[in-house]
Amino acid sequence: MEARPEVLIHQLTSIPKRIHPRRVVEELAATNRLRTEGTLVLMEAVRAIKVRRVIAQSVSFFYNPNGGSAASESEGLFRLIPGASELVDTIHVHEHAVLGSPHIEGVVLRYGSFYGPGTSFAGDGSFANDVRWRRVPIIGEGKGRFSFIHVRDAAAATAMFVGAGEPGIYNVVDNDPAAVADWLPYYAGLLTAKRPFRVPELMGRMGAGAYGAYMMTGQRGASNQKIKDAVGWEPAYASWREGFRAELCG
Repeated sequence: MEARPEVLIHQLTSIPKRIHPRRVVEELAATNRLRTEGTLVLMEAVRAIKVRRVIAQSVSFFYNPNGGSAASESEGLFRLIPGASELVDTIHVHEHAVLGSPHIEGVVLRYGSFYGPGTSFAGDGSFANDVRWRRVPIIGEGKGRFSFIHVRDAAAATAMFVGAGEPGIYNVVDNDPAAVADWLPYYAGLLTAKRPFRVPELMGRMGAGAYGAYMMTGQRGASNQKIKDAVGWEPAYASWREGFRAELCG
C-alpha cells in the first residue's frame, strides 16, 4: 500500500542557545542556509511527491519600524533593518519559496519572540542568565517593541493550520506588543534580578551592535488579528505579563 505525506511542517533551524547581537549574522549562518538552500531543496522534494500543504516557520520582527501601530502581514518585510539586511534577505527567499510553489498551499507563520521551556527566556535560559548578571541594559528610551509568543501557543497555532486556514502569511504573536522599557524590568523582577541599567543609545550601539541597538530602540511589534479571523486561534497567554509570570513563578 502506497502512502505519502499530505502536509509538511518546516521548522528547521540551527540557532545557538545564546546569540550575541553583534555577531547575529555569523551565529545564524547555518540557519540562514537551512532557510535558503534547505528550503529550496525541500520544496523541490514536496513538489515531486505532491504534498498538498507546506507550513513554514518565519519571524515577525522585520517590519518597517516607522509604520506606527502593530504591523499587519500585508506590509511585507523591511529590507533596511540596521545590521540585519542579510537576515531579512534570507527570510525573503525562504518565504517566497514556500508561497510561490504552484499547486502547493504555502503557509508562512511569522512567530514572535519565543519564551517558555527550552527557550533563552526560560528560567534556566541564556537570556535569563544575562539579565541576572545585568548584561542586558535598556538602550536609550527602550522604545523598541517586542511581540512575544509562548512556545505552546505557537505549537497550537501551527497545528491548527494542518487542517484549516487559507494559504498565506500569518503573525503568530500574543495580544500585547511591548516596549523594552516595560517588559525588561518586569522580566528582571520575576527573576529577582536587579533592575537593568540604562545606557545612552550611542553606547548601546557600541556594545550591542547596530542590530542589537535597533531591537532595543526601533523594533516594531506585530498584530495577530489575521490569524484570529482566519482560524479562530487565541493565545492561552494573551500577554507576556501573565506568560512570564506563569513560567518564572509557577
